[in-house]
Amino acid sequence: MNNQDKESHQVDCVSILAGGGGTRLWPASTEQRPKQFMNIGSEKSLLLQTLERSWLLNPKVGVFVVCNRRYSEDILSEIALLPPAQASRTHVLPEPHMRNTAAALFYVNQLIEQLAGPQAINLIQTSDHLIGPPTVFCRTVGRAAELARSRRIVVFGLEPDYPATGYGYIERGPALGTVSDGADEPVDSYEVLRFTEKPDLETARQFLTEGRFFWNSGMFCYPVGLFREELSRLTPSIPKALEPAGRSLDKQLEFRQQAVLLPPTPELTAAYEGCDNISVDYALMEKTDKLALLCARFEWNDIGSWDVLAKLEAGPTSGTEENPGTVVTEVGTSEGNFVRSSLPVAICNVSNLIIVEENGVLLICQKGASELVKEARARLQHKLQSEP
Repeated sequence: MNNQDKESHQVDCVSILAGGGGTRLWPASTEQRPKQFMNIGSEKSLLLQTLERSWLLNPKVGVFVVCNRRYSEDILSEIALLPPAQASRTHVLPEPHMRNTAAALFYVNQLIEQLAGPQAINLIQTSDHLIGPPTVFCRTVGRAAELARSRRIVVFGLEPDYPATGYGYIERGPALGTVSDGADEPVDSYEVLRFTEKPDLETARQFLTEGRFFWNSGMFCYPVGLFREELSRLTPSIPKALEPAGRSLDKQLEFRQQAVLLPPTPELTAAYEGCDNISVDYALMEKTDKLALLCARFEWNDIGSWDVLAKLEAGPTSGTEENPGTVVTEVGTSEGNFVRSSLPVAICNVSNLIIVEENGVLLICQKGASELVKEARARLQHKLQSEP
């Protein structure tokens, strides 16, 4: 493959994980319509932004969206907003049962390997993150694909600029070298020592000081054959359950004449029922010796809480931030409130609150405490279900 081909097709395919439980940005995000369908940072949904970003890479095989089947129609509606040439090559793979990310990725991986062979480079994205600018994103993915071709599973790490407690971290090991095609500034790459869960504030500050830890973006890329080999070696129960039912996925796609939607077969549905519920982090990432960490230079935000969204949409002043269409009036001294509401809101002498009214629910939360939203949602739902 010459340099021109590499630049025109940074990767062979892109797989987008579009599950979503609708918990962290509740009540705007719900189980019926989770965060990826929200318009954040743009007039377009996060999912549509992810689809458009994927097609900037010009993947040869196409784009695949693995999803909870309850979201199939909503995802098809978003795909319909793409140019026809892209929409016709963007395929939706609804899972018959939710079995976490290891099963989801093996499912789509098997189809891609049948279509393009074991050397095909697959980029994994989630459907609900903000990433930019586009040119930097494309260049970084191109460098990751170069590294992946040397039989590496490449994870994208971001250098932290504050002690975040809402992200997982990756500790870098010895340097692998730099990756460049000669046209851009080289990108550093490293061995991976370990993944860590979301730390407390003191640990996050220590990570920032030590300089060896990167935010885990949740994005990675790899040759599909290597992914299959490593998952089969490290967590063989997943391939053992799903491989027999997925041996002719490419023929199903061909039979449906490249239809966008590829519904699960009865065989796949039965296979999923017996499949382990385990994340790809535990099934593969924390066990394999094939990892490489690439230092991503693009901007990234997983919008993991109302506090994060409030900071993202904060204006230049300390006054109340409000979404377009929200009518807010303040009486007395009020500073730093974030309001998202379809109803007019009056604020009297309170500060640093998150106020969200959507889908028939009102959330009032102190800034800095939005990690409690998931628990508040669960408690409220239990109370509503218990009412006579």
